[in-house]
Amino acid sequence: MLVACESSPPDEPATNVPIETVAAPADVVAAQRFIPAYAGAILIVPLRPADSVREYLNAEPWGITAWSVDEEPETLNAWQPVQEPTVTLGDGRRLQSDLHWLGVEEDLTDDWLGLRRTWKRHSWSAVTDDPSLARAGLGLWVAAIHLPADAYGTTARMDGRPLSLVWHEEPPERTDTRRSPMPRLSRDQSGRLASILEPAMFDPMTAWHAALIRDRIDPWLRIGSTPPTSGGRDRILEAWAIQIEHRWRTALHQLAQSDEQTAADLLNRLTAVVELPGEVREPAVLPIWPGRRGGHWELLETLLHPGLPASARVDATRDWLKRVPASAQWVIDDTGGQVPTGVTWATVATVDLTGQDGIASAAPGIGTASNSTTLPGHTSHVFRTLLPVADGELINTVRLRSRAGVRDLTTLRGRIPVTPPGLKIGPLLAGWSAPGLLANQPTPPLTGPRTFALLHRGQSDAWEIFIECERGETTGRNIDTVQLWFGPRFDSRSVISIDPGGNAVIERSGRSSSWPGVITEQKSRSWTALVPVPSDAVLSDGTLLFGLSRSDGTGLVSSWPRPLYPGQVEPGRVVIDLNYWMSLAE
Repeated sequence: MLVACESSPPDEPATNVPIETVAAPADVVAAQRFIPAYAGAILIVPLRPADSVREYLNAEPWGITAWSVDEEPETLNAWQPVQEPTVTLGDGRRLQSDLHWLGVEEDLTDDWLGLRRTWKRHSWSAVTDDPSLARAGLGLWVAAIHLPADAYGTTARMDGRPLSLVWHEEPPERTDTRRSPMPRLSRDQSGRLASILEPAMFDPMTAWHAALIRDRIDPWLRIGSTPPTSGGRDRILEAWAIQIEHRWRTALHQLAQSDEQTAADLLNRLTAVVELPGEVREPAVLPIWPGRRGGHWELLETLLHPGLPASARVDATRDWLKRVPASAQWVIDDTGGQVPTGVTWATVATVDLTGQDGIASAAPGIGTASNSTTLPGHTSHVFRTLLPVADGELINTVRLRSRAGVRDLTTLRGRIPVTPPGLKIGPLLAGWSAPGLLANQPTPPLTGPRTFALLHRGQSDAWEIFIECERGETTGRNIDTVQLWFGPRFDSRSVISIDPGGNAVIERSGRSSSWPGVITEQKSRSWTALVPVPSDAVLSDGTLLFGLSRSDGTGLVSSWPRPLYPGQVEPGRVVIDLNYWMSLAE
């Protein structure tokens, strides 16, 4: 659970200041109709202009819980309050309240969670002196109201207007996790999970996820360490993070009093920590939580609505659970098991997000599955599915079934012909991220150096691959390495590894040796390599099973033709046809 830490004594609540008899009305009002509040805490209230044309949408206000930084509402950043409001309790006490601009910068990263947000807080007086502070990007104005410990149940007004506080008792410190999966993590798995959660703990919009996850899985305890403290965080941002966490804990606690299983299902979906398939290394255990537009903020508003019956809370939660993804599926390898008859083994995977055990299976097209298996909650399974030729047509669809429903995945079938000037390989794809898996939409690397490759026939009539790699910053002990994979996954005929220094190593049948004939060149912003293709990598029918991966100096791993998931070692393969070099079959 996040804890507020006051590192300095800048602003102590003034709870006994008498109310002014006359107060000029400010030009701001609360952007929420019902405001959950906790006595003794700093209440963060999003604001909007008092005369805004965007009053309410469908009779409901827009506020911080439904706010998305994707939309950049004009009413959030096209104005500045003229003065700070006056907030009073029903007993006449004037509360300390001040305005702050919460600005945010987004950085699309190659991290597993896919996005990092950096929040900066500027006081109203600072923005008054330098208006550019509130125009540098996305953000919103909020009022920070210091609620006294004895304020529970009292009314409040802001500049004479009612401030609709909905008082709640402080929620339990821990959620009920008896119905949640409890994975046993190794030290390495715990360390990786901790490194993923740490950035999320410093974003007020995601810190609550990490806090709820730690109720049942605290990776820092598993590695004998301590999580980062919030001592260096801005006090207003810290209060906001605690407020969001408390609201989620309150909503889950109230829901559990009506329906324990529904509350557990909601908790399991909000804080899914899933075990991805393991290959050579042990499986990665990583969080997957709903996307920013997953509707969970609207659900939170609904669950905390003061007039909503308990049965309606349960119904709203069940409806939301039906709408959000209950599993994720993806293609690992399209053609890595091809045999001379043209039959292909496609490799696909599925992972459960519900936290409940179920049955999963895979089948070609709409065929009958013969590989059903039990899929425990928050775990994954890999299926190798035979894709035959039916009525002269290639079957390129794998149908995955699970308790979450049915999902069809499209694979890459057929042969890719190579014609002059050569086959462009790429673009290389960044590894799978949690948002990408949820949407089944891999993307090229968002940051980091790019990689280009071309398969062509050289002057000596031998096949070779030209590679050009942009240089990037080198961090730690990461060595920039490109690997060329020939043959089926886990049964490669050979694997060639090249680095910028010209070191080229080929591995055949588990034995490594230097690979002669590789020409490398160093440039100011890139390095290149010309690599001969091993003759024994070409099959008797003139085809080549091929995949490529790169681990650059920053630690970013990219691959082709499919992205890698955490814990995956070998990339997928494609079938390249070398028989059409001069546009005529040889």
